[in-house]
Amino acid sequence: MSEVLRPIFADKTESETRNPYLRPRDAATLILVDAKPGAPLSILMGRRKSTLRFMPGLYVFPGGRVDGADGRMDHRGSLSAQTIAKHSLHGPRAGEARLKAICLCAVRETYEEAGVLLGRQAKPARIPNPDWQAFDTHGVTPDIDDLVFFCRAITPPGRPRRFDTRFFLAERKAVAVTLPDDQRPDTDLEATEWLSLEAARAKPLPFITRLILDDVEKRLAMPDWRHPSQPTTYYFNRGNKQLRHIG
Repeated sequence: MSEVLRPIFADKTESETRNPYLRPRDAATLILVDAKPGAPLSILMGRRKSTLRFMPGLYVFPGGRVDGADGRMDHRGSLSAQTIAKHSLHGPRAGEARLKAICLCAVRETYEEAGVLLGRQAKPARIPNPDWQAFDTHGVTPDIDDLVFFCRAITPPGRPRRFDTRFFLAERKAVAVTLPDDQRPDTDLEATEWLSLEAARAKPLPFITRLILDDVEKRLAMPDWRHPSQPTTYYFNRGNKQLRHIG
């Protein structure tokens, strides 16, 4: 069953430039969570520069669009049949190679925007291009088993940019290397910080990010939240409405 959220252009700031003909591009977002026993849950977020055209000054999770080379990066781990099926619940079946590229995109973007390298301390056998050089330099091989797929969101038509974004959770213990801020290749995020869910909700956020925070909280409350049998959330549009489906 789908739940209606709001009219597509309810937020004027998101509707100023309309282009109904853009096709969504594959993208990935990673939410790093720190859930130490006896300590409040915290998540990694960053504030976008106020000078950017797209979502200036808002707090977001690291993420971005898939690059053609992402799928060729050496990695560990695999995708279960159940996980692949979850990715394909709301559209044509996605191939394993495409889904691995999306997973690796989440890892790369987290490095570029937050200076955080996820994976195992082992030198990768190969890197596809210089975007992955830091993993070779620091001896880190991504492990897609660290990522938990829990949400998918397609940007409504009419927006200046459209993405078909998969959202992943990963635990802080999966971080192999954290680089100083001045070594981050992407400077769109002015600052990154670990925030409680309450503190995150008090920040200026995109509409979809507020929804994702609710999904994160619900997923992490599940006893076996990492298991691929758990329900995933899908945000999409139909007509002039944005909808949410859980299944």
